[in-house]
Amino acid sequence: MSGWNLGLNSSNADSAIKNFQARREIMNDNGLELKLLIPHKRFWKNMDYALGFRLYETMPEAVVQLDEEDPEYKEESIRYLRNISWPRDIFQKVKEKALVFPFNIIYTPQILNDLGKPIEKKRISCYGIGGLSVGARNLRIVAKSRRLNARLEDLEWMGEKPYIMPSPYSPSKEKRGEISKDLMTRMSNRHMDTEIGFAENSSGDAVLLVSPEYHETYKREVIELAKKLDAKPYVCKGERMAMNLITLPNKKSILPKKYQDTIKFLRETLGKESVIPIETLPREINSSGGLRCRTNIID
Repeated sequence: MSGWNLGLNSSNADSAIKNFQARREIMNDNGLELKLLIPHKRFWKNMDYALGFRLYETMPEAVVQLDEEDPEYKEESIRYLRNISWPRDIFQKVKEKALVFPFNIIYTPQILNDLGKPIEKKRISCYGIGGLSVGARNLRIVAKSRRLNARLEDLEWMGEKPYIMPSPYSPSKEKRGEISKDLMTRMSNRHMDTEIGFAENSSGDAVLLVSPEYHETYKREVIELAKKLDAKPYVCKGERMAMNLITLPNKKSILPKKYQDTIKFLRETLGKESVIPIETLPREINSSGGLRCRTNIID
């Protein structure tokens, strides 16, 4: 499932639809069905969702359209639309269980029912926001945070094993003036997937991808994590959002075609067949998130 808020207009909607169709074929070849999450029809006049509404008219089977949101959230439509653009942060589902971010409890059941993946057990949790954690082998990597880490038991309830990495906002961190302002800004929400990514192949070879700023600040901790994961560390210099890649259940990784240096390293380490580069669209990748943030893979 993916979500876009791309400001498409009539001049580029056609190319965007072709792009989406190409992605559906890629996902289908890898045993998955790609669908686009779009808001309720009362937002159809909003041109930011032109792609979704075009698809609704031409390929309804490729779209999940939300029902009208709960009346008590009428005044929060901006937040409602923003959440749809970042499906990774709506909920996290593993088998029959799901962690759901509080605001998203309104429409999570509908999304999963429409996808034919109903949940049997759910828990309201901050870790329903997928960007707060990154799965790597048997670990779930999270940023150090006194408030958020108090809910690590929610990840354990899901069968995950939390592993805490440092944050520039953790109480033990001193000399904050030495930390990159960009890193401080990005991690103000404690999202780990804007700093660390993980890719592996079916043979068990693995790569730990790290943003330059996070690696520079926490080099020792990154090396320790890479050793624990038996993974090669790789710093995404000049291609930071390459590490915000999509990891498929079959151990293949999808990332933007423009990140050539990262693609080359991953292919040399994991094998050419384990890396799938794709074309991206205007505004799809920005400082806030990349392909991983725009998608949510549901088993």
